[in-house]
Amino acid sequence: MKKQELELVAHEILPGLRFYVTRLKYCELHLHIDAEFCLVLDGSGKIHTMQKDTPIKKGDFFYFNSLEAHEVTAVSDKMLIFGVQYSPAILNICDTELMRLRVTEMIPTKCLKKAGIYEYLSDLMIEAGITYFKKENLFALHCMSLINEILYLFLNCVPVIDSRSYDNQSYKLRMNRLKRLLTYIDEHYMERLTIKELAKTEHLSVSRLSHFFQEMLQMSFQTYLSQKRFSRACELLADPACTVTRAAEESGFSSTRYLNQMMYRHLNMSAMEYHYFHKGNLGALHYSGRQDYLCTAEQAREILEQYSAGKSDFLHCLE
Repeated sequence: MKKQELELVAHEILPGLRFYVTRLKYCELHLHIDAEFCLVLDGSGKIHTMQKDTPIKKGDFFYFNSLEAHEVTAVSDKMLIFGVQYSPAILNICDTELMRLRVTEMIPTKCLKKAGIYEYLSDLMIEAGITYFKKENLFALHCMSLINEILYLFLNCVPVIDSRSYDNQSYKLRMNRLKRLLTYIDEHYMERLTIKELAKTEHLSVSRLSHFFQEMLQMSFQTYLSQKRFSRACELLADPACTVTRAAEESGFSSTRYLNQMMYRHLNMSAMEYHYFHKGNLGALHYSGRQDYLCTAEQAREILEQYSAGKSDFLHCLE
């Protein structure tokens, strides 16, 4: 079985909600607690899940359930993706039953067109993204109202199943445990977190938890934790205003020395060299099987506004 990588989704602007625009080349097999709903703005690619490979193209929507492993590869040179990652807790606020729904159609484009809401849903997504990136007065309230309508329309039109209908009770228990563990790590990865502390949260021995991580994720606890810290450090270092010391502290590294060791291991450069190389290129990530360019808020807003206006040259924002 192919190695999976877990992705930490950071909600820096709104709790439980993150919009992004990215030019993606490749993202290796990974999973995260958040569900993810995306629209291909340009280009084509393929999605690999544990079951099959599925092609995607410009205009397609695609959806990943919480903790659904997926790998995305661009086929064309310029695959531009607009997406939203949202915590299942958003649904729990409205109705605890909603958190148990799992979408069974990964590429729901045909379902949405058949229901006659494809264009409207696209417009709502673009409006929500522009609102998110512009951050004007009461933008958070506007974003949440739009995402609620988006999810209402989407979940009403696509095939779903109740996760409680799964026959394998043992699998459900393991997945629930995994969600609790990942949630705890997401909340404490920037601190001095040990596997012993994590084991206590589930009343497990260290050896049992180590086995559980390897069984469920095909990686050790320490590998996962290091990858998450490294991912966050790279994002911080791409910000011209961030220092190497701050990047190390806010991503959970005990010192800049350990951060530099990871940088040399993955990128063959120091943290300072990476910071200088990506200055002004916020979110550019090229490490550990992931290659993408995460647009700045300004770039994302301009791309979405021009895409909404039907302009074909919206990609110039990335040049």
